[in-house]
Amino acid sequence: MTIGNSVTNIGAYAFCRCSGLTSVTIPNSVTSIGPSAFFGCRGLTSVTIPNSVTSIGVGAFYECSGLTSITIPYGVTSIGDYAFNRCSGLTYVTIPGSVANIGKYAFYGCSSLTYVTIPNGVMSIEEGAFQNCSGLSSITIPNSVANIGDAAFEECNNLQEVFSKIEVPFSISENVFSSTNNQIYNTAKLYVPAGTIEAYKATSAWNKFLNIEENDYTSSVNTITTDSQRTPTHYYSVDGRSIKQPQRGLNILRMSDGTVKKVMVK
Repeated sequence: MTIGNSVTNIGAYAFCRCSGLTSVTIPNSVTSIGPSAFFGCRGLTSVTIPNSVTSIGVGAFYECSGLTSITIPYGVTSIGDYAFNRCSGLTYVTIPGSVANIGKYAFYGCSSLTYVTIPNGVMSIEEGAFQNCSGLSSITIPNSVANIGDAAFEECNNLQEVFSKIEVPFSISENVFSSTNNQIYNTAKLYVPAGTIEAYKATSAWNKFLNIEENDYTSSVNTITTDSQRTPTHYYSVDGRSIKQPQRGLNILRMSDGTVKKVMVK
């Protein structure tokens, strides 16, 4: 499906349950994707969302279980409730810094997600946003976050690392990270900004983590800058797998002049 460039809005339920739809290209004229626009399009494996889109509606891609990756363009300010709920095949998602709110149950049941970096600028992670993301092993929470809703990361039983950049920790509900037999609180490592460990140990329910360590985030590489003659053209993991953007850990970059460099992203 190719949508013509005179279209400015994809309305509610526009392609709901088009289970045979495998690919859709959305033109730059579109500014909003309505509620449940692609609800139940289980055969959809590829979708390109242009930079013109500013709004992704409630349940827009609900149960699009064939989707494997999604790039949310800069300009989107809110990811609607249930937007990518039960997209069980989703392994990769890019959330831009323009997003201020991640809606309720937005990524609920995205069991193939392994890591998520939430960018600085996000202020609220709503109830159940990443609940039952059973494959999630690492999550980064920026200092801009002022609210984490109930069960936001509940039953993410494979979670091994939580990188919190929040400099003044606020109280959260115990079920934000609740899991079977308190597995997350007992085994996952919580990394906090330097000098804040005692504050976290005194704040509920951050203090339920048994393993809390300080991390000097100022030494982390958050962005990669190069001169005008050498820009990254391809990114690779250490095992040679092509990736869409740098991941936490060691990355290999092929530059525009043909050279290769290694970059550590924390």
